[in-house]
Amino acid sequence: MQQASTRLRQIAVLFFLVPAAAGQRGSINDPSRAGGPVDLPSASSPLAERSSNARAVFIAGRVMISGGSTVPDHIPIERVCNGMVRREGYTDSRGEFQFELGRNQERDASQDDSDRMLTTRSARSVQGGSQIRFDNCELRAALPGFISSLVSMRVENDATVLHVQPIVLTRMGGVEGATVSLTSISAPADARKAYEKGRKAGSEKRFDEAIKELNKAVEIYPQYAVAWSLMAEIHRVENHFDLAKQEYAQALAADSKFVSPYFGLAAMAILENRWADAEQLTEQLIALNAFAYPMAYYFNAAANYNLGKLDAAEQSGRKFQQMDSAHSRPDIALLLGNILAAKHQYAEAAQLYRNFLAAKPDAPNADALRKEAQRLEGLSAARQQ
Repeated sequence: MQQASTRLRQIAVLFFLVPAAAGQRGSINDPSRAGGPVDLPSASSPLAERSSNARAVFIAGRVMISGGSTVPDHIPIERVCNGMVRREGYTDSRGEFQFELGRNQERDASQDDSDRMLTTRSARSVQGGSQIRFDNCELRAALPGFISSLVSMRVENDATVLHVQPIVLTRMGGVEGATVSLTSISAPADARKAYEKGRKAGSEKRFDEAIKELNKAVEIYPQYAVAWSLMAEIHRVENHFDLAKQEYAQALAADSKFVSPYFGLAAMAILENRWADAEQLTEQLIALNAFAYPMAYYFNAAANYNLGKLDAAEQSGRKFQQMDSAHSRPDIALLLGNILAAKHQYAEAAQLYRNFLAAKPDAPNADALRKEAQRLEGLSAARQQ
């Protein structure tokens, strides 16, 4: 039994810790990692590749607040594809928005990165660019204290401008944290201008220029939480974790209800095997806003598993599995399989391994998982005799 336990732990360690090598600059969009281990360092990175779409398509719409309240300007507009979130633009002073579709688009999310949009799965183009469809994509607005309606989008038939239905924001209760910092509303114009320059430079991987502009933004306005967080994100991508931790801390000092820094800190804690820190950070994130980052449940499950808190690990793993309705992360079956095997629930653990193999038959560890599933099935059969 000791040998079996060691074998299971080796599978878990390989699965969760190999991605540490992906912390190198630029690796977050490396297509060679498709089907490989989870690329934890890049989780929720707002940095994106430039669009390779030859045909420009613009999305236009407006945001309304239920009850008729005035809509503040600069509300982020996000595109959600199969559960993956990508910020595309902002509203103006009239609550209206227009952006070029895909300008902030990242590469194929089938690389198993937690936050990459499913561009090749949900955005399909016909030869010559005559038709582009985002069948599984929706738009939403992000404003602290409000729940956004989801507006479906479908772009095809050589459309150059798509006018979508209004996005409606409804005030919510019971959720304290937000993906948008309230400090941004009070940012002076020159600080906001520097932030936008930094954000654009970061999206184009001109990191030195981005850091320079973001530093300018926080010098003008030290409470600019999103600027601190974006600096931290760049340094996290560049594997400068010490700087990233300091900047995330500055973001949280400016706005403790801003959830993005918690996620970035948790991702680094996972990568550095600081399981207790990862557990604490994900618990804080989930308590503030359980809907902002479903991957927080995934990280929490991994942290609790490595801490030996199997019941808590199973609970978080199953919660993530429920939230991942698009089944974008089949590797949750591996984690739950490891957890249940450690709890001696061998039959279900074996089935979870087989579920993963059905979704990823060419996984690098496929042979080892098949053997492990067979072994667990044998243990289950022996217990029933």
